[in-house]
Amino acid sequence: MHTYDIVPQEMLTEQNALEFNQEDATVWLDPLDGTWGFINGVMENVTNMIGVEINGSPKIGVIHKPFCTKDGNVSKTYFGSVETGAYRCRNRGDHKKQIKYSSDRPITYLGNFEQTPIPDGSSQDDYQVKVSTSLNNFKEIEDGLQHLQPYIPIRVGGAGNKILYMIDGHAESVLYMTRGMKNWDMCAPEALLRAQLGVVTDKDLNQIEYNP
Repeated sequence: MHTYDIVPQEMLTEQNALEFNQEDATVWLDPLDGTWGFINGVMENVTNMIGVEINGSPKIGVIHKPFCTKDGNVSKTYFGSVETGAYRCRNRGDHKKQIKYSSDRPITYLGNFEQTPIPDGSSQDDYQVKVSTSLNNFKEIEDGLQHLQPYIPIRVGGAGNKILYMIDGHAESVLYMTRGMKNWDMCAPEALLRAQLGVVTDKDLNQIEYNP
């Protein structure tokens, strides 16, 4: 069991919460995440991501999930920043046409992560952690997951889609144990996870470095 020392960030006023020097900013784009699913018609794995990091630290994240239903008439957009929190917007519209936005479109504040209560009659040692993990190359990951027993694997395609399973409360952690994740895969998701007071690290429990 590991404990994390989360160093509190400098207190920011509402006025300067989103102010930064543009020269210090890098924008990471992933216009089509979940390419394998897209090619094979598994459209629910697809996301579009925009992440903004300042001096190597993710600050703003946007993840759009264009296909929440098979007919493509419902999509969701997740957005937020470390200072302002994370939000979700549900959209309706035919993807062949322009989606119309209106002021009455419901926007949900996602709040902070909460610990899942232990079921009555169970002990902490028996609790099965729900882990969102890779859809492909699962054998390699499964060998490592054996050290995390007890757990429930949730195999999901797409880097952004894995994170959304955690943000939506379907998983309590995300584990990616093979090479292949890029900065554009993680910048937007990390900003949203940190907006909910989540913790993101590499395999050595260090912060991820975003170096152009």
